[in-house]
Amino acid sequence: WYQRRVHGKQWYQRRVHGYSPCKEVEMLRAGLLLCLGLVSASPPYCQPGDSCWPSQEEVDRFADSLSSVPENDEDCMGLPTFSSADQQGEPIHNYWYPEAPEEITPYQLANLRNKIADDITAYFVVIARNESDVVKAVQFATSHNLGISVFSTGHEFNDRNAGPGVNSLLIRTTCLRTVQFDLDEDNSFGHPDGSVRLGAGMTWGDSKFGAVGVHELARDNERVVVSGHAGNVGIVGWSLGGGHGQLVGAYGMGVDQVLEVEMVIADGSKVVANADGTLVTSEGGLSELTDNTDLFWALRGGGAGPWGIITAMTIKVHKPRTHARPAATLNGQ
Repeated sequence: WYQRRVHGKQWYQRRVHGYSPCKEVEMLRAGLLLCLGLVSASPPYCQPGDSCWPSQEEVDRFADSLSSVPENDEDCMGLPTFSSADQQGEPIHNYWYPEAPEEITPYQLANLRNKIADDITAYFVVIARNESDVVKAVQFATSHNLGISVFSTGHEFNDRNAGPGVNSLLIRTTCLRTVQFDLDEDNSFGHPDGSVRLGAGMTWGDSKFGAVGVHELARDNERVVVSGHAGNVGIVGWSLGGGHGQLVGAYGMGVDQVLEVEMVIADGSKVVANADGTLVTSEGGLSELTDNTDLFWALRGGGAGPWGIITAMTIKVHKPRTHARPAATLNGQ
């Protein structure tokens, strides 16, 4: 694990069994090459009937390894963590998509997004309830050469979140709704107004499913955040794609707000990237830290798609400007 201390700069303390500093850069490079497999593995991806397609026993074992549905499941509305074209779940009433039938299965609901081109739907769906679910889904897809698609809200006018084609594995990050404010002036990122760590499923305003958004939570903490116009847009795609909105003139673009990104790459390793370096933690718990920041800057503006699956992100929060200066008149009075 690592711990930050800030006195003018951020520094990392490492307490890692088997830590090998001479391999930091090599491991980071290898990890980035692996994460390119999310979008550039040699096509075609495995399809039903191929020898690489998972057996029912393998599918069942994978599904059983994922998080169970808790009794009080406000974040996920009781939706199953795993569903598939063969195991779609019990039909539910559709309150959210007027263009879809009134009764749909959880599998059908999970596949809905802003624009669906060419009837591309995933075969397997994981509604991740934590980072571990994302790791297991990536490892399952990789072991069977399945295409991966990822989205939280599905806001994408060109359907780029459809993934590589039909019969892929869809990972929905909609239910990753961690919220952790750090408003201490001496906070770990050195931003005087503070920061907030947000799960990838958070939206700026209320979500399509009625979950509270970041603006309301920031207001309750006497802060504001930079966002776009539409409240039910997710935080990740908007921020890492650039992010234009009403407050950018005062506080900078959406991408300027990003302080740290947490993600899972194509071999299932967990990555934390910020302006001071990159921490890669493998499945076995071995962690490697490098001061290479290329991944962080690639994410800030280049988007998350080529690099991995975002599970959480830390952004700046700002104290609202409550005192306005009087506007000058034409005659200077």
